[in-house]
Amino acid sequence: MATPMKIPVYRFSRFVVPGATATVFIALYGLYAFGQEALYRAILSGWGVVPFDFPFLDIHGVLSSLECWRQGVDVYVTNPCDVLGRVFFYSPALLWASPLGFGASGTKAAGLIVDGLFLLSLFALPAPRGLLHTALMLFGALSTMTAFALERANIDLLVFALAALAGVLLLRGPATRIAAYAAIGLAALIKFYPAILLIVSLRERPRRFIAVNAAAVAVLACFAGFYHAELALAFANLPKGHYFQDRFGAANLPYGLAALFPVIQSAPLLAALLAATSCFAAWLAFRPGLNDVWATLDQSETVFLVIGCALMAGCFFTGASIGYRGVFLIFSLPGLLVLSRGGKTAAIRALFSAAGFLVIFVMWGEFLRLAIGRAGAGSWINIGFWLGRELAWWWIMGVLGGLLLRFVIDSEIGRRLILLRPLPAAGEVRSP
Repeated sequence: MATPMKIPVYRFSRFVVPGATATVFIALYGLYAFGQEALYRAILSGWGVVPFDFPFLDIHGVLSSLECWRQGVDVYVTNPCDVLGRVFFYSPALLWASPLGFGASGTKAAGLIVDGLFLLSLFALPAPRGLLHTALMLFGALSTMTAFALERANIDLLVFALAALAGVLLLRGPATRIAAYAAIGLAALIKFYPAILLIVSLRERPRRFIAVNAAAVAVLACFAGFYHAELALAFANLPKGHYFQDRFGAANLPYGLAALFPVIQSAPLLAALLAATSCFAAWLAFRPGLNDVWATLDQSETVFLVIGCALMAGCFFTGASIGYRGVFLIFSLPGLLVLSRGGKTAAIRALFSAAGFLVIFVMWGEFLRLAIGRAGAGSWINIGFWLGRELAWWWIMGVLGGLLLRFVIDSEIGRRLILLRPLPAAGEVRSP
């Protein structure tokens, strides 16, 4: 009798995290839908989210802009259709949907669709390897960042879903990977920063790499050229945040310290942080121990790790981001957890274990910040927490940057550049 094929137990855990996450948020939506608004708000407040008067405020802002734009209102200047009067600061590409008749009255349906796409996209993630990894993934998926993004139905959740779709398609054949780059291009037209995901095209052979990026540059250049005036208005309308609240970005630490201690010069400190983080990332990328543990990742874990690293780099280093954009850290968690266990040396295992812990910490950061505030802690305790959070962000970005550089070095294009290998001649047989 033939021995039955054994299937790794951890493969079944693929369904635990998305299933449990969807169950929790469907139950939360149910409370609101069946009139338990007080309990709904109490749960969110305890979670570290300050709920608005009604759910899905951010998708309401997009729909209200479509409604007013269709009525001839210049939403870059004013938006009376929005409950808060917020002007438009998204990509002009979103306004292409205005003739379809979408408006603020469709907020509930649109919010459920956006949130539903995000929850479905969690099924695309690599399966956690074991119970501990499953629990940590669940901590990330049920974090304050995730709850905030879903409560607002922010458009970044649509970017998350497109990035997850691209990740799945990148694991298929060459023709299917073209569809992945199309999904990345669509995400870039919506929010710009996802264009950094084109870094995954370094896996392609040179001719395909050149073709994909030439097409992407042409499309984005035409879009920017045609909509340059609207883009300038949209960028000018971007919300300005406070360095000490629920935002993350490279500017937070240097400019926040300069605000607290005027003797500190923010620009030189930012330059020093960037230099130190770049050196740390390069040191990590070329460390022999990383090369060994990198080989323990399967293809899915590698692809989604790179997607998470790239998106977080795009968010962190290009400007201030509201906390919910940190949901892209979920992409990096499966790979980080595997690296934390697979290292041959204690130092490598400790480095990636710390990175995984700090990712969970910053994803629950707003819950902790508000809890400290509710406890009546003194100002120096609040400043100490803020400083710890910002240092954690820089450590995380150093690790993610090192992994991104490791991917570049290990990619098809990276190896060819390093080894100075010529393009294969016409008709030459090439390895798959």
